[in-house]
Amino acid sequence: QFSEINEEFKKKYDHKNILIDIPKGTHVKVRLQHRPNKLPPIYEGLYKVVRRNKGGSYELKVEQGELLHRNYTPSELKMATIDKSTIENELYEVEDIRDHRGAAGEREYL
Repeated sequence: QFSEINEEFKKKYDHKNILIDIPKGTHVKVRLQHRPNKLPPIYEGLYKVVRRNKGGSYELKVEQGELLHRNYTPSELKMATIDKSTIENELYEVEDIRDHRGAAGEREYL
């Protein structure tokens, strides 16, 4: 009789609470807790999952390798898709800007 009740509770819990398992090494974004208005983005950053704790929270690190100061629950995370074609591998360093043209929103630097 108790097993039937437990099964019923488990079925209701699993139906309402979607448990996601984020694999190690996956890139995720973190949901911002307090936004002053609707203009700021809902999610921030691009972090990498280091591991999942016993309690179900995740340890994240920045691309430079530093761990974040706290752990995050699965409901605070969103898996991010990275389009490799949009990432440019070439970085340029500008020595100086010699001139510019155009209006403020459409300015080109020469």
